[in-house]
Amino acid sequence: MNPPLPRLPSALTAAVQRIKVTAREAAQRCVDALGVAALGSGSTSEREDLLAAQFELNRKQSAFAMTFNERLDDSLAAEMRRREGGTRSTTTGSSWQSLTLVDDREVEIQVSAERVALTLQHDCEWELRELDALMVGLLHNPHAARDSVEPRNPLRPEVIGKAMVAACDTISDRPAVRKAMAEQMARALAGAMATLYGTIVQEMKAAGIKPPEMAVRTVQGPGNELSQFTNTGYDTLSRPVGIDSPDSGAGRLSTGSGSGSLGANSRSGAAGPPAQHATI
Repeated sequence: MNPPLPRLPSALTAAVQRIKVTAREAAQRCVDALGVAALGSGSTSEREDLLAAQFELNRKQSAFAMTFNERLDDSLAAEMRRREGGTRSTTTGSSWQSLTLVDDREVEIQVSAERVALTLQHDCEWELRELDALMVGLLHNPHAARDSVEPRNPLRPEVIGKAMVAACDTISDRPAVRKAMAEQMARALAGAMATLYGTIVQEMKAAGIKPPEMAVRTVQGPGNELSQFTNTGYDTLSRPVGIDSPDSGAGRLSTGSGSGSLGANSRSGAAGPPAQHATI
């Protein structure tokens, strides 16, 4: 038996309830979408699967909503227990009683949930990014240890997609019917995800929840003690013979005793003594 779920913040509880309502409304729209898809299908077997999915979903909408709510609550409980667990623990030893075999259907649900998550987050990337930041501000514990588990968004599309695929499994035992139902449910729910996440973000902001502020962490090191006037070692290098320092303002070539007059003449523009032409 799982331990009881810790008390959730009121803003998170309201967001979970809004997701449940949106999923129930999406299931109602999916019934009509399955009928339209069946009319436009060119394959007889695909048309039969879509019609069967429409019939079963219309008849078992309450069961779909109940299973979706339970799976969403279980995922939320697992996320909160993981956060309340404190530090990341590594298993040093294993026993046969602690090892469990994963059912093949559970692997299929996980793969299908990841595929559904891509569909759900396609048109709501900006709202999802903003919600992730608010969730960090809501669930972050400033007094937690440094190696504690970082808070994640418990309402991310992967969690919603896994609950939705698991709910479709309770409607029908036929794999083709469940696949057709999950695809249409993902499309129906994806159209409402941007509005859903946007509403949750606005409600959290109205409740005073803010994303964590970015802080620049300074680290003491040898580089922090260097002054701008510190000798770097280049000033001690010997200069080539004949080149004055650039600080003297001359910047001219010195070749010996006659270099001064040569440099002066070159700067003033005066010519030297006229050349003596030899006569034969």
